[in-house]
Amino acid sequence: MGTDLSDFDNDGLIDIYAVDMMSPNNARHKTVRTANSNGFYLSAVQNGVFEPVTRNVLQRNNGNGTFSDIACQAGVYRTDWSWSGIVADFDNDMLKDIYVSNGYRRDIHNIDYSEFAKKFKIQQI
Repeated sequence: MGTDLSDFDNDGLIDIYAVDMMSPNNARHKTVRTANSNGFYLSAVQNGVFEPVTRNVLQRNNGNGTFSDIACQAGVYRTDWSWSGIVADFDNDMLKDIYVSNGYRRDIHNIDYSEFAKKFKIQQI
């Protein structure tokens, strides 16, 4: 989804924050239609296609050509259906803040809504 490059820890090195779509809690996760089924995930990993990560990553630049993902430690790895993340000092306290937008006005990914819409579409035919 969205990515921002900035120096979030003020060490002079460019860090990376990329957002995706992990639900903020287990109850929300169970009511939302996910992008990949478990079977698809396992098949992709076992066949060496890719290892999908559906959570935010905050990659701290280590200064030696490597990065460390610290999103879980920083508590910024779950922001639901996110489109963009911006890292900047929004409140002028000399510490970087993270702003995440999702772009959805209503909860269209809810499984109950999807089933309702599917039945409604069938009735229209």
